Amino acid sequence: MLSLVDLRERRAEYLSGLELRQAGWTPALVRALLGEPDAEAPNPVYSRPEAPMRLYSRARVQAVRATPEAEAAFQVSARRRAAAKAASDRRAAALLAEVEAWTPQLPVEAVRIIDVALATVGRTGEGRELPAVALADVVWRYIMATTRDYPILLAAVERRAGSVAAAARLLERLAEAVLDAYGELLPELAERVPHPPVTLGTRGAWIPESGTWVLAARRAGAAPPSTAKG
Repeated sequence: MLSLVDLRERRAEYLSGLELRQAGWTPALVRALLGEPDAEAPNPVYSRPEAPMRLYSRARVQAVRATPEAEAAFQVSARRRAAAKAASDRRAAALLAEVEAWTPQLPVEAVRIIDVALATVGRTGEGRELPAVALADVVWRYIMATTRDYPILLAAVERRAGSVAAAARLLERLAEAVLDAYGELLPELAERVPHPPVTLGTRGAWIPESGTWVLAARRAGAAPPSTAKG
């Protein structure tokens, strides 16, 4: 195994796995055409000794890539990846179509809860804005949790291809319905609705700028921010 010092001195001689992937080498192509690596070195990202950085001779890679066999294998791989992407795109489009067909059925108790909360918190005097925004946050979370089918749909969406875009659009559909139904009764909802994250299992994704942030910004007549923050 090369030491990190040796690797720095001889770095131009080798290509890492990442560099191969950037050049179009898939793991299957590497196994089929290159086989075992020509050298290994301590991984600068993972310190575990059982996960060394695999290095391939640049000269050998270039020689193999120039063969007719490699060219044919690369073409087959490209066609397979294109077919897989097309299938994934079709599944994602079908999922978005299902989301677009969904009509949010907001909880009928939301209006009563807003009325009671507003009467309790009050909307006059100094410091009014913070309680109202905090109230909007509570109302928004309540609606997300109790809107018919929304939690079930979100759980189903996260298990399918195109889940991030579909989950963002699903939440955008809910946001549109909430602002249409309760935006005048509780204007602070327009400040709260754009921000919630879409939680996808162990992954987290903020609503993209094409989602609810832009929706709220358009309604307020302002330009959307460059990034969405929670």
